[in-house]
Amino acid sequence: MAIKVPKEVTELTGKIFIREIENWKKLNHINIVQLYDYNIHPYPYIEMEYCETDLNKIKNKLNIRDALMLMFEVLDGLKHAHNKGIIHKDLKPSNILISNNTPKITDWGLAKEETSKSTTINALTLQYSAPEQITKTGEDKRTDIYQIGIILYELTTKQLPFKGDTFDIMECIKNKMPSKPSQLNPLIDEELERII
Repeated sequence: MAIKVPKEVTELTGKIFIREIENWKKLNHINIVQLYDYNIHPYPYIEMEYCETDLNKIKNKLNIRDALMLMFEVLDGLKHAHNKGIIHKDLKPSNILISNNTPKITDWGLAKEETSKSTTINALTLQYSAPEQITKTGEDKRTDIYQIGIILYELTTKQLPFKGDTFDIMECIKNKMPSKPSQLNPLIDEELERII
């Protein structure tokens, strides 16, 4: 078991904490970190499944086949969340934990129900943000699919699609196509490139 506690308790972290619990408790899937218990007294905490590492720590060690198999499982967990009407909005390698070689999505703090229009909490990880998150034009299931594409691009090419300072990355996300993955890794075939 692992215990997650907020670094600080403020009005904003309280809202994020409550949102995370509300969404997470609806999810029960092998590719989603299991939520065991939670409370706000005497201090906010979440008891959750322990996972020994995360995708960020192993991403450069994966070959294309292993990366694809891992992402297939992540997509299965994401499909479960989407079927429950929950979008994650912050998919990135550090939010995919690994337990006994099984990937598990975690950190549902930015997640929202698909019917929710709330945009008050905005703590994006820029390199993995979708265009609609940058322009604030509304997120849906496609936001998560875009972020999965960024992760798959990174796993197969060993680099992120866009580089530069904050402004450059934002402009690229909104207006440019990244280099074709096969230009960065000739082992990427036409079908995989189309999927990415």
